Amino acid sequence: MNLAHDSIRAAAPVATAVPSAATAPRTLGEYVLAACDRDPDAAEVVAIRLRSRLLVHIEKALGEAVQDAEDVLDTLFLEMLDGGVTIEDVTTPVTCLMRVARRRARSHLAEHRASEVSEEEEEA
Repeated sequence: MNLAHDSIRAAAPVATAVPSAATAPRTLGEYVLAACDRDPDAAEVVAIRLRSRLLVHIEKALGEAVQDAEDVLDTLFLEMLDGGVTIEDVTTPVTCLMRVARRRARSHLAEHRASEVSEEEEEA
């Protein structure tokens, strides 16, 4: 039995980089900061834990374009993974992310309104 165990251990790959507990994010704010630094695991945690809260903020900011809320949120997460989201105040990263979400929603709403105006002008 020991020989089988030893051969399995010998064939098993050796872990070269084990993340230490000291470097792994622990608070939600640390996960937000890590996600903005292109950490996909942290982004997944943020998506799971903050998706509904972010969606509420986005829906409120979108007003009449509320049907686009999921698209805006998905775009926000993609931007986060691409390094396109900057958290201005590292002492309150969750609050800053909510602010960024509202800004993205307002930008989307402005683009939505501008496209509606241009469509009306083309029809006239």
